Amino acid sequence: MPSNFTFTRWTFDENGDPVFGFGHTANLFHYNSKTQKIDSFKVSSLVIDTLNLHLYPERNTVPQLDYAIPEYLKLYYNNFNNQYARVLRLPDTTLISNPFDENFFKQHTASGTLIFFDSNFKTLGECLIPVGFSIDNIFFDKDGIWLWNREKSKHTKKVVLQKFKVSFEPVGKDDFRKEVTLELKRRQKK
Repeated sequence: MPSNFTFTRWTFDENGDPVFGFGHTANLFHYNSKTQKIDSFKVSSLVIDTLNLHLYPERNTVPQLDYAIPEYLKLYYNNFNNQYARVLRLPDTTLISNPFDENFFKQHTASGTLIFFDSNFKTLGECLIPVGFSIDNIFFDKDGIWLWNREKSKHTKKVVLQKFKVSFEPVGKDDFRKEVTLELKRRQKK
């Protein structure tokens, strides 16, 4: 396996077979235990066309955490409706990328989108994760999706979760990009 694909994002399908991908590619892979084959599918964001891999310079390996570069993060399987969600962390040059910096854990939450797709790996829709909510902690129930409000939790010193309904309405790529760009500019002004 190439050294720049060491951080695997994975989940399991309804049969317990793995679905996995990597942070810097839109491709996902699905292992079918019945056929013993791996199929690949492209599940990409409407916001980002290409991703660049930022490698540590000393050995040209292992992707370096860089908030200025977008990255696909976790994969989630929703067993209530046999659908998936994939997180894309959006670029943010205001965030500190060095985890050894004393302010690293004090900074605001990175922005991201959720890409929803079905069991045939067909994209159903994409949405911007609300401001202040974690892009790392998501779970489903039969009626919707739960997100952790990281910012509110930090201020109240209590775990604050909020449930959202998910619905899919057709939106064009240009319209969604414009909406995300405007929202991210608004967030940076705060």
